[in-house]
Amino acid sequence: MTRKQLPLIVIGMTCALMLFAQIAAAETQEELENNKTIAKRISEEVVFQGKAADELLAPNFLYHPFGGGELDREATLHMWEGIRNAYPDAVITWNHAIAEGDKVVLHFTMQGTNTGEFLGMPATGKTAVWSGFVIRRIENGMVAEEWDLVDLYGMLVQLGVIPAPEPK
Repeated sequence: MTRKQLPLIVIGMTCALMLFAQIAAAETQEELENNKTIAKRISEEVVFQGKAADELLAPNFLYHPFGGGELDREATLHMWEGIRNAYPDAVITWNHAIAEGDKVVLHFTMQGTNTGEFLGMPATGKTAVWSGFVIRRIENGMVAEEWDLVDLYGMLVQLGVIPAPEPK
């Protein structure tokens, strides 16, 4: 190698490193988009249709409800069955989906008519719209953990289960 060849070698190596970095970034972006899809499919297919749990929900899945504690996979599936039965016409709208590393944060709005028992309360026949956030951790193409925060207060007010706050 001569002195004249050194700059060409450095430029060539720099270009190769830049290309590898772009390929890695593209793979990472593709993986993040796949994680968003998986996280959304849990609500769309498992919660609201009662299918695809074996494909999308890890065997060691843990749900961490707002307020503490945790539910295992089977207890969570039972809870989701209750939501599905209480709101069989529920529709979810994804307002935001943000992925970083192995986690996906989803901001959603849901609407449904309460035609079945919910949280031990009889059906009201009323329609409610509520929002929430869910964080889902993806592991090996499946959701392994979930945390959420849902506006149950607003939903219960709309259903007439608890009184609306008095205006000031």
